[in-house]
Amino acid sequence: MFEKIKDKILVFVFTILFIMLVYEGVCIKNVILDGFLMSLMFILLFLILCRFAGLFSKEEIFNSENIFCKMLFGFIVGFIYIIFREILFYLRGIEGTFIVEVPINDFFMTSAIFIVAVIMIPIGEELLYRGFLYKGFVNFFIRIKKHPYIKAKPKLASIVKGVGYWPNWLLISSLIFAKGHEGFNVVTTFVFGIMLVLLFIKTDNLTPCIIAHSLNNLFSFLQDGIKLF
Repeated sequence: MFEKIKDKILVFVFTILFIMLVYEGVCIKNVILDGFLMSLMFILLFLILCRFAGLFSKEEIFNSENIFCKMLFGFIVGFIYIIFREILFYLRGIEGTFIVEVPINDFFMTSAIFIVAVIMIPIGEELLYRGFLYKGFVNFFIRIKKHPYIKAKPKLASIVKGVGYWPNWLLISSLIFAKGHEGFNVVTTFVFGIMLVLLFIKTDNLTPCIIAHSLNNLFSFLQDGIKLF
C-alpha cells in the first residue's frame, strides 16, 4: 500500500543527504573545477529524479508555448535584478565579491571561467533550486495529499497541505539558494531567488530563469568577475 510513497520519500531523503554531502564534503581549491563538478552533479541529479522518481514531467518545467516571449521575459527580469542589485550596492558601498585572479594573457582560463560561471552554473542551479527544491517538493506534497491514506485522515491531510503550500517552498528554496551563496550578498541573492521562482511560476519554464541567472552572472563576470594582472 505504501510502496510508491515510500519510494518517493526515500528518493527525497537520499537527494537531501546527497546535496548536503556535496555542499559540505567537496573541498576543491580550484574554483573553476569546483563550479564545473557541482553544476554537473546538479544536472545529473535532476535528470535522475526526473527519470526515476517521476517528480515532474518535461512539460511541467520546460513548457515551450510562447517560448520566445518567455525568454524575453527572462532577459527583462535579469536586467531588473541587476539594476536593483547595483543600486543597493552603490547605496551601501558594497564592492563586487565575485573575484578570480587571472593572468591577462590566459585565454584558456578566462574562457573556462566564462563557460562555468555564465553557462554551467546557471543551468545546474536552476535545475536544483527552482526545478527540484521548488517544483519537486510542491509536486511531491500534492501527490502525497492525494494518497488514500492521507485523504482518509483530515488532520494529517491539513498538515500535508500546509507544509506543501507553494509560498512555503518559494521562501525555502530561496533561503537555501541564498545560503548556498554565502560568499555573496545574502539579501540580494535571496531576493533574486524569489524573483526566479516567480518567473518560473509565471512561465512554466526554467529557460527564462536560466537566462536571467546567466545574465546576472555575465554582468558580474564583465564587471568584477576577473581581476586581470
